[in-house]
Amino acid sequence: MENLLNNLEWLARYGFIDIIFGIGVIGFIVRLLRKNFPSNYENLHVDVSNSGPVTIPGAKVGHSLIISLRNSGLTNFYIARAYFRPKLRRWWCLWLKRIPTKLRVHPNSDRISSKDAIELKFQGRLQSIFNEYETLVRPGHDEVQSTWLPLMQPVQQEEIENRQCGVLYIEYATKDKQGIHRERI
Repeated sequence: MENLLNNLEWLARYGFIDIIFGIGVIGFIVRLLRKNFPSNYENLHVDVSNSGPVTIPGAKVGHSLIISLRNSGLTNFYIARAYFRPKLRRWWCLWLKRIPTKLRVHPNSDRISSKDAIELKFQGRLQSIFNEYETLVRPGHDEVQSTWLPLMQPVQQEEIENRQCGVLYIEYATKDKQGIHRERI
């Protein structure tokens, strides 16, 4: 025990404890800045609207939210993974806690428990079957990739326009850049 106290006293005398504390504070600030300033792809356009019935494994769902992605850039936009979190950070929690929104996602939706989110899938080779985790969004106005989110009840258009439904996350790569595109829906 005395040896440990002597080591701590030596570290404090020469300022090593202050250096370790400073590195921790700098790491915390960098992490906060990364969360608040995401690496969004500026040429990706996301359109969200109400949709009708869809079929998911284990259930036929009466309501859904369709998410359309369009690339206005000059290079291909590769989506490695997309997921949706029906929670938002609010100012009254100092943006530290995610509060659930009014959006009620169907319980049979594919969930990612490590991210507390719902996984989104894209159309595969067979039309109208959404089973692919990754997709390519080519540049151009006519090149649109769509996915949908099954819901328990319809969402109001006002909530979509005010971006009060949740956050869409897209892990992507392009020729020049890669990152996570975050968009509030």
